[in-house]
Amino acid sequence: TKKELKEALTVPFLGEIPLVKTKSKELIVVEENSTEPICEALKIVHSNLEFMDTEHKGGGKVIMVTSVNQDAGKTFIAANLGMSMATVKEKVVVIDLDLRKGTLTKRLGIGTKRLGVSNYLGGMEDNIFDLIHPSNENGLLDIIPSGTIPPNPADLLKGNRFDKMIEDLKAKYDYILLDTPPFGVVVDSQLCARAADQTIYVLRSGMVDKRFLPEIQELYDSGKMNHMSILLN
Repeated sequence: TKKELKEALTVPFLGEIPLVKTKSKELIVVEENSTEPICEALKIVHSNLEFMDTEHKGGGKVIMVTSVNQDAGKTFIAANLGMSMATVKEKVVVIDLDLRKGTLTKRLGIGTKRLGVSNYLGGMEDNIFDLIHPSNENGLLDIIPSGTIPPNPADLLKGNRFDKMIEDLKAKYDYILLDTPPFGVVVDSQLCARAADQTIYVLRSGMVDKRFLPEIQELYDSGKMNHMSILLN
């Protein structure tokens, strides 16, 4: 619960996302002008992100979304937070940086056969803007799919092309959301963290062993993730 997290950790608490029961299997549930509880919760998260990082000036803001384990809902959060931001006329792109699985890409029905981030990072594609895929909702939100599953995701993320991609996108977008694998499961998230202005660490209620909380505190204290905050899903 929120109370348990606040008692155990000094990590800033970003907000909580209510459970939504929907018949639809669509990944993105946020709609323009909606007053549904989840839409209101994401507006609060957006506002809190701004409040937590008042130092940011100029260019797009890069926000990394990661989690403690699989199935925490980080891809759902990244996609719907991006749509929530886009509905208030922010220019937003969500990048699927889970290059090993392409969860966001698959759940949006794009498929990992479509060219994407891995093809750009590997040097097969030269223009990142050619790889942008508008979301199916209303064209407000841009997506960059994961691309062809590579044999060496970590090597691709270490390279200079990753930094160039982020800089190019910052010139066009207000927000760049990075949907990354769970932190600590593979090294990929740690490599992506160097580009992030803020990090959202998603915890799923009922799925986190309380004995793991000191490790989250240790991660926050280490400073490995810029402006880290916790989101309770």
